[in-house]
Parts: sequence; structure tokens; C-alpha cells
Amino acid sequence: MKKWKRNLIKRCAKNNFLDFENCIQSEKIFNIPKKLYKYCCFDEQKYNLKNLLNNVHYLNNPINFNDPYDSRICYYFNDVLYDITKLHIINSMNLSSKIKDNVLKLLDKGYDIFQIYKKYRRNWEVKEDLDFIIEGIQENVEEIYINKLTEFISDNIKITCFSEKKDNILMWAHYAKNHTGFCIEYDLTGQEFSNFIQDLYPVFYTNKPFKRFETEADISSYSFLLLTFLTKYKDWSYEKEWRYLKVRTDNSFIQMPTTPSCIYLGTKITPSNQKLISDLCKMKKIPCHKMFMRADKFYVQPSNSYY
Repeated sequence: MKKWKRNLIKRCAKNNFLDFENCIQSEKIFNIPKKLYKYCCFDEQKYNLKNLLNNVHYLNNPINFNDPYDSRICYYFNDVLYDITKLHIINSMNLSSKIKDNVLKLLDKGYDIFQIYKKYRRNWEVKEDLDFIIEGIQENVEEIYINKLTEFISDNIKITCFSEKKDNILMWAHYAKNHTGFCIEYDLTGQEFSNFIQDLYPVFYTNKPFKRFETEADISSYSFLLLTFLTKYKDWSYEKEWRYLKVRTDNSFIQMPTTPSCIYLGTKITPSNQKLISDLCKMKKIPCHKMFMRADKFYVQPSNSYY
């Protein structure tokens, strides 16, 4: 992870990521790559070719992405357990104020609900209430921390993805159909304060989910949502991804703020598809280069010739 990202995460973690939205908006302006790249394949319906012609990109739902953890909430069970237990104790109609105070003090000392249950197992007043809490824990976790967010994502979130790299062999394999597709380059110089940049965010790669304060109220906060959508496991770090993210939009496409500055053709592109892209680039006066495989190392790079 780049130094500016590490520093941002470290600073936001001190405040349970509650100001993550403001932090990332202020920091990213100074760290946006000069160029971003979009890998594309030739689909049967020629959608990607039409998108290139119209200079738009499809906004997809992250539930459809290839990473099963993408945009999925990851929570620390002990934190969730603490939140739910405390909420039930405070709202309990059966427990006396004295019992409530004692139980809350135990929670703050680090006792979990099962330890408290063991301590009060002979007190039927408390035991009955704790029985109810324990039975409801799994239901609460699924309802509050999984189902609500999944439903929200399905209904409201749309994303399209870009990379900082045009020469990543794995990206060509995964997103340009085994190097048979193409890669679009966008020069973002002068776009720092455009509407496009406002909704463009870097992805953060980590060994495990960032620990943040997770209550039902947090799920509705944009900072919480951003952190969820922008956190991926470190094995995906080779993608060097930036995401254009929209919440609650009826649009299925994003109009790019600038025309492509170059098109790169995969090393295994078919002659017919190469001609399609080459003709389109000539019509739009976009430089077009074909990637070739280096003989001396595992690396693909653009040729000097125009196509």
C-alpha cells in the first residue's frame, strides 16, 4: 500500500473511520494518477466496442464482481456482540437499574455475554433476559450487519473500475479475455476538480478488514459504506485499482470527462478485432498501439508502431 494511503488509514482509524469520507476526499486530489486504464474484452454483443465509440462505461453492481468479498461487510464478532448486548441491557424492561449498571460495568471491563451469563446463572431475573439476548444474537447479526447492507448494495450501488497500470499481465488475462481484448488510456491532467474525480476513489488493500465501530447507525453513514466498497484483500493489490462509485443513481453508464488518450491492443487480439479498433481510432484520431511480449523477461509493453 502506498505511503499516503497508509497514513490516511492510520489517521482515520484513531476516530473509528467516522471521518473517512472527508479524509479521502481531501487526500486523493493530491494523489490521483495522471493516467488511468480500463481493460476491456470483445463481448458477443459488442457492448464494450459501443462504449468505446460513445466514450462511456457501464456501471455495474459490485455483487456481480469476481471477488466474493468485494463490497461485503466484514465484522469483528466481539464488537458486534458488545453492541447488541449493551443495546438489549439498556432497553430491557425486566432488569432493575442496579442490575443494568452492574452488567454494563462488566461489559466495559471486557466481559462478553457468555461470561456474564455464567456469573448470573443463578439469578433468574438476569438469566431470563440474557437467554433472550443470546437467542437473538445470530438473528441480529444477520439482519443488521449482513442483510441490510446486502440489500442496500443491490438497490443503490454502481461501480466501474480502472487501473493505474496498462502492462499488467494478469489484468490483461482476467479483464481483456486472455490478452485478446484492449485497454483504454485516459489522461486525467486538468480533471482534478471535475465531477468525475469527485466520485473516483482508490482501493485499499489489506491483510484483514479494518477494525471500525460498527452499529446499525454506522451502516447508513457514507464513510462506513466507502470503507466497505474500497477495501480489498491484499492478493488483489496487483490491480492498483481506482473506482468510480455512484450511490442512488438511475444512470447505467458514466460519460467519461475526456476522450481516450490512447488505445492498447492485446498481444493475442484477432486480426478482425484489431482492424475494428484501428479503424475506430483513426476515425476518432486516437493513438493505437499493440502490446508485445518481451523476450528477455515476463513483461508486455506497447510497440512503437501505430495501428
